[in-house]
Amino acid sequence: MQTVAIHYSPRRMGGLLLGCAVFVTLGVAMVSGAFSRNGGNDFHQLAGYAAIIFFGGVGLLSAWKWLTQKGAVIEITNTGIRDTRVAEREIPWTAIERMGVWEYHGQRCIILGVDPQIEAGLGLSAMTRRTRAANAALGADGLAISATGLTMKFQPLHDLIAEHLRRTHQTNS
Repeated sequence: MQTVAIHYSPRRMGGLLLGCAVFVTLGVAMVSGAFSRNGGNDFHQLAGYAAIIFFGGVGLLSAWKWLTQKGAVIEITNTGIRDTRVAEREIPWTAIERMGVWEYHGQRCIILGVDPQIEAGLGLSAMTRRTRAANAALGADGLAISATGLTMKFQPLHDLIAEHLRRTHQTNS
């Protein structure tokens, strides 16, 4: 099987950034009292600031990642999978003990359960290290791979990873 390189999709990333901009604008409107006659109440102000901070942060982080990404975001080879958002090094197929899907509010992620000794040597990204425990508490215990903003949608990505794992485990049986 040949190497599959998956990049950020300009159309999908543009849509994500546009959505973030809309929610930041709504947040600014809520803070300024545009939705109420007397300048807004505490709830509107709190919700507005939360929208500005959250969606502004997501938008800035997404734009920065998109603009600074060199090459593929995900590479799938015969020996493993590498997602630059998750780890510096390739995750060998033989180190993946389980694969699952985690869904939250319509967003799906592929969860890879990796041998802890191998995972320790992958050079996990700062974001992965910081969110690993929280994700596990929410039921996503493993390394999360998302198709958000990529040129390949979730189901084809899931099926491709599953096929490589199936072949690896067939060969090693």
